Amino acid sequence: MTRHERYLRLRRHRLKPCKNGETSVTTFSVQRGIGSRFEVGMDLPWIYHSGGHLDGLIKSFHDLTGASGRDREGAPRGQIAYQWLADGMTVFDINEPVSGIGDITLRLGWQAWRKDGRGFALRGTLKAPTGDPDKLTGSGGWDTSLYLEYTDAGLVSGRLAITAAAGLVVLGDGEFAPAQQKNTAWTGHLGLGWRFTDKFAWKAQLDSHAALFDSPLPQVGDAAIMATFGVTWNFSPRWWLDAALVEDVLSSATPDVVFLFGLAYRP
Repeated sequence: MTRHERYLRLRRHRLKPCKNGETSVTTFSVQRGIGSRFEVGMDLPWIYHSGGHLDGLIKSFHDLTGASGRDREGAPRGQIAYQWLADGMTVFDINEPVSGIGDITLRLGWQAWRKDGRGFALRGTLKAPTGDPDKLTGSGGWDTSLYLEYTDAGLVSGRLAITAAAGLVVLGDGEFAPAQQKNTAWTGHLGLGWRFTDKFAWKAQLDSHAALFDSPLPQVGDAAIMATFGVTWNFSPRWWLDAALVEDVLSSATPDVVFLFGLAYRP
């Protein structure tokens, strides 16, 4: 599912009240098939960091669901304060709105096997350092990934679909705490989709990846697990709209909440 808006919180290295902000990511994605087995694609993101305009709404939602935790208590509302201190050095410190192009990602997929709605695909990505690390819109390094994905869209007369993937990310030499950055990290997801009408489908997915830094700071030194719940509306034969809510399963290593909105067109 394409990520278009993300609301993110980061805490300081020292055990003090958390700082916060909101990050909006608008991504233009294009994908094209080549023959019957290959596909190529590209993701071009625009990233905007600003103050916490939805702090009150998010706090009310977490209070209602019981998801609020100590990491969120005492965070100033309506402000942006992204800061990470490591080994006595400031990795980044952003306290005013910034924006810019993010890291562009190129994608390649190969359909290894497919029959009766089931299939295996081998997918890879290459992320270029087109963003600006000083604005927290890019990592400053080249990253690659390779993963195997299984899909089965033929369950319950074609109304139930499952997807599962596992792979490895190889991290390039980025500019954020290079001495603590890991070289590789595993990644994976498990998803379900239920088409309850010809136009609407519910979706749920768990996404996870290993820690990207060898750091005692849990916000960057722990593995991340996120749960997504959303709906897809096929309002025409060629157009559809995705809307979803992503919640943190491990609150220290993932955003507090993510709102996803995607508009897609198939020629």
